Amino acid sequence: MQRPRLSGVPLRRMAVASALTAISLAMSGRGAKRERTACEDERDEGTRACSRYEDRGYNACSRQEDRGYSACSRQEDRGYNACSRYEDRGYNSCRDWRRNCCTWWPCSWACEIVSWFCAAWVWISNVVCVAWVWVSNLVCVVWIWVTKLVCVLWTWITRLVCVAWWWVRFPICWLICLLRRIFTGNEVSGAKTECIYSWTSAYRITEERDCRLNVVVRIRLQPDAGVTQAQLQAAQSTWEPAIEQAWTGRFPFRRQNGSCACESYSVSLDVQWVTSGEHHVVQVHAGSGRADMGNFFLNNSGGTVAHEVGHMLGNADEYTDPACPNRTVTSDGSIMQNSQSGTARPRHYQGFGAWITAKRCCTYAATSD
Repeated sequence: MQRPRLSGVPLRRMAVASALTAISLAMSGRGAKRERTACEDERDEGTRACSRYEDRGYNACSRQEDRGYSACSRQEDRGYNACSRYEDRGYNSCRDWRRNCCTWWPCSWACEIVSWFCAAWVWISNVVCVAWVWVSNLVCVVWIWVTKLVCVLWTWITRLVCVAWWWVRFPICWLICLLRRIFTGNEVSGAKTECIYSWTSAYRITEERDCRLNVVVRIRLQPDAGVTQAQLQAAQSTWEPAIEQAWTGRFPFRRQNGSCACESYSVSLDVQWVTSGEHHVVQVHAGSGRADMGNFFLNNSGGTVAHEVGHMLGNADEYTDPACPNRTVTSDGSIMQNSQSGTARPRHYQGFGAWITAKRCCTYAATSD
């Protein structure tokens, strides 16, 4: 039986409808909230700081204007008062002179005329004085207005420069984040030094979908001639759970800025005993002894080996050592200070935090809550 054929137009309509449906589903799956990097938060906080600076600047300009107008008013009042006192003293002097002038008729009329000139002079002088006070006050007010205008313009320009700086800085920050994300690999290795000691930390770290950082430490154990395979396996079965328990899930990494998908990350550590592709090589000796990062003894406890793995993760010792007098000695129950009863502390996760910060471009830090 011949199958019915669909024309080209319905097929195209179906394809368009399917594409629109897929886009709608993808957008709904992603959610309305877009991830923001630390660069965007830094830019927004910077521009908000610019606005706060602008508000403080305008307030300072207004306070300066108010103080200036008050000073001009006080100066004006003092000037008018001085003019009034001068006027009173002048008229009093004129009247005193007229009273003390001669009363004989041939000269009394002359005294009267002179007193009129005296009063006229006082009046003119007072008018000049008042005019001078008014002009001085006008100049003072204009000066205050000009300085306020300059202050406002300066505040506006500096705010504009401030905002421009953050917008110029943003693409640079974004580019740095992009490059860090590209060049931050899963295999982490770094040279560490402390006093007379030096070593190399190395591990593999990956970001899992469940907001978890999976840290893998591959260790190749090289047994001495007197160490049997059964003894080595027994030691591994003791060491592995102790190591993973000591370093797994101790502290979450909280998001400090940005709005990346994961608000926090947990850490899980996986120890793998390998024969090749190792991060670290450890010589295994029979019996008991003082372990270090490159030498374990069969009778070493799980806490001791977990302490040494802490070095492999990049952490330094935190106990007193005469060979290292300037070392930071802790007393907060750190596994790097006491391998038997201590636990990992947030500072021991700094390397993991730096990695996820570079990878996601949101700042993450280990917290104790």
